[in-house]
Amino acid sequence: MKSFFLETIKGTFFLTFWNTANKFVGFINSFAIIYILSVYEYGLYVLVLSVVSMAEVALTESTDQLMATEILMSKGRGDDERAKKIYQEYFLVKTLLTILTFAVLFLGAGFIVRQFFNKSIVLFVKLASFLVLTSGLSDCLNIHIKVEKKFSQMGSFVLVKELVKLAALLIIVFYFKAGIAKVIFTMILADWAGIAALIAYNSRDLRVWFKGFRFNFKNLIVWQIIKAHGKWNIFSSSVAKLQKNLRPWLVQIFINTEAVAIYNFGKNLYLHLESFLPVQKVIYQLLPEINRQQERLKRVFIYGGKYISLILILINLAGLMIVPYFIILVFPKYLASIPVFLIFLAAPFSYFGLSQVASSILFSLRQQKYLAYAQGLATFSLIIFSSLFLPVFGVYGMALEKVATMFITALLVCFKTARLLNLKLTAVFEFFRFTSYDALILKNLADKTYNKLLRVLKIRKV
Repeated sequence: MKSFFLETIKGTFFLTFWNTANKFVGFINSFAIIYILSVYEYGLYVLVLSVVSMAEVALTESTDQLMATEILMSKGRGDDERAKKIYQEYFLVKTLLTILTFAVLFLGAGFIVRQFFNKSIVLFVKLASFLVLTSGLSDCLNIHIKVEKKFSQMGSFVLVKELVKLAALLIIVFYFKAGIAKVIFTMILADWAGIAALIAYNSRDLRVWFKGFRFNFKNLIVWQIIKAHGKWNIFSSSVAKLQKNLRPWLVQIFINTEAVAIYNFGKNLYLHLESFLPVQKVIYQLLPEINRQQERLKRVFIYGGKYISLILILINLAGLMIVPYFIILVFPKYLASIPVFLIFLAAPFSYFGLSQVASSILFSLRQQKYLAYAQGLATFSLIIFSSLFLPVFGVYGMALEKVATMFITALLVCFKTARLLNLKLTAVFEFFRFTSYDALILKNLADKTYNKLLRVLKIRKV
């Protein structure tokens, strides 16, 4: 039996490696976009993308992980035929939803946007609606990568997109007059480049998955899965996406478009920092294999949360020392974003890594209904805290609201996970002390690393 922690470390290593490369190129892209656009234009650009993101709720992105989990569980039981049928059905359903969503957003952009903003934004939304097509197709292809546990591909093909985007942005900077439309066009071009690379590299595997394709609307397995486990997951994800995209508009309504840019810049700096540790993406693919082994789940909750927390705190301390000075030197027009970034830095100290691990465990145990309730409460928290904080603290009030909402959600998911795993209150102390199991984890990691180095160097162990 493979060690869950070693598999997690291996997958996290691959994703972290590629994510680091992606973040480096992505940071240059962000610099180019910020250089190209004024503060007002950047705020408008954020609002345009938030409209597209809200439209993508119809793509039921949340069910992607659910379907990947079901496919993995079917393969684990040896039922490859059912696994293949789930993938085939979901691919077609997702493609149809993608086309329909694109058509509604493209044709209805004028009516939708004019209700909340002026007509100058309509053309930008129409152009950005093409991102819906690339997003839906990318989601379908990414399910295959998750199921096959090709962790390196999860990051490497994102790098392809970022490099194409960088090349296009540099051409705009040096040869064309800049603008929001051109920036959005580079995103569309980069997405299609990534999709083409994914299809080309995985064409043989995809042919196997689609071999013997059959589709029967009257007896869809994916519909049975959604009815049994997915409806709450769809609700939870939709509410979470609504929260995310509602925040820029609340800032726009209470303050102005420039404030949207200030908030988004500070928030994205924190998100870039946090994404250097993409462990949750890995855990999602590994938990279905042990979701009936309560003792192993207990260890994942306690020790996984412990080590993720420690690493997050170290990453954030590094960000605390570097990022503010970096903004001062490189992005002086966004000096007002520094307090936003510093407020977000408090998040890992309030909910630690336990929240990431706990929500992953609840998902694997099919507690989607509870997660949906937690998201519903988070929305209530968003409304209450934003109405209290925004008038008093301005744009920084939105950052305070976000951290407070994250803390409340973390408490809910951790409490529920502890109850399901029958963890006693004394188990909390294991989170703060070095145990024999910690020693075992570190020893296994050291042995694994040593043996890997030996194989790389082609040295036989004596």
